[in-house]
Amino acid sequence: MINKLKKLFGMNKEKNVEVETAPPEGYDGALDENFDGREEIIDQYADDPNLEVQMNQDEAVADVDSVPDPESGDEDVDEGLEKDPEPTNPEDIDAGYLENGVEILGFQNREEQFGIYEQISQYIEGSKSILDFGAGRGDLYTWWTNVKEEVPNYLGIEMNGPLVEAGRKVNGNVELEHIDWFDLKDATFREWSINVNSFTSRSDANIAADDMKYAKDTIRKMYQHCTEGCVIILPDTLRGDYPENYMNLSPGALLEFILSEISPAVAVDHAYAYDLYTIIIYKTKA
Repeated sequence: MINKLKKLFGMNKEKNVEVETAPPEGYDGALDENFDGREEIIDQYADDPNLEVQMNQDEAVADVDSVPDPESGDEDVDEGLEKDPEPTNPEDIDAGYLENGVEILGFQNREEQFGIYEQISQYIEGSKSILDFGAGRGDLYTWWTNVKEEVPNYLGIEMNGPLVEAGRKVNGNVELEHIDWFDLKDATFREWSINVNSFTSRSDANIAADDMKYAKDTIRKMYQHCTEGCVIILPDTLRGDYPENYMNLSPGALLEFILSEISPAVAVDHAYAYDLYTIIIYKTKA
């Protein structure tokens, strides 16, 4: 509760700021940029489990430009990809969804998509050599080119043909291969193998392999084709509110498998989001 209050009053700047909609009972004042009673408000309401603070856009803390509307869906942002005008006929609607929609890639909105891309860039800081497993349209390529202002040595692997075609249309010179990643040629390498939102639902037709075997085989393949390491961002289905058809992979079981069969150099990061976690596997000498 203390941390939440500090976030709201601008005293603890973190990535995820939660803004509630009702003022605390007994508080009828308004927060403004000159308000200096933050410590008193924090002390008074720190133990109130029902505390909610009303804040509008003009009164928001200085490091938050705006609070996204949770019902707004796919939002445009200033950086990275631009959204085309809304289509009107059914054929254009389908094309627009493939070319610009973020839900089809497993993200709720552009802000979440680009936030995860920024997080990936921090894990592989100093490198721009990327093999993207489950690349979708190759949006990471365009984001990296625009935001990092450098063209990455990027190859995206995607099994969904329409997404590949959409990516080649909207993402310019992106290099995408329309194949099952298990068919990736042995001679294909990049410094880092990346996998974002591809451990949510199965893209293969192998009904004989259960979800955990599929995940383990994918990790083996990713490790085979990298020279520096792997970054895998997965949904935490135990903590998050995910659809029932999402793959339910035990973090503990995955970590045990990686340590025993892939590499002893592993890091797990659960700090970015409550319902996501990242496994970073560093390449070691055989």
